[in-house]
Amino acid sequence: MRRERVYFDHSNPLEYMTENRFLARYRCPEQAVVDLLNEIEHHLQRPISHNHAIPSVIQLLTTLCFYANGSFFCTDGDVRRLSKTSVPAE
Repeated sequence: MRRERVYFDHSNPLEYMTENRFLARYRCPEQAVVDLLNEIEHHLQRPISHNHAIPSVIQLLTTLCFYANGSFFCTDGDVRRLSKTSVPAE
């Protein structure tokens, strides 16, 4: 018997975080993240048509949070409810 898949909301912090909170969490201004995402987004997108793939902006922000805090799962992965297999290891 197959288990039902559970999909989580991967909300975009660029849309709901205040500028100060964003800067404290990612140690990078919002506009710098937007500019960087525009430069590298084509490298982050998957070639498959998977409806529930992790968005490029979430991939980038999870990585930036790791660089800012030195922890890849406890700080950002759990806030976004990403599975450990979805968040890259060190």
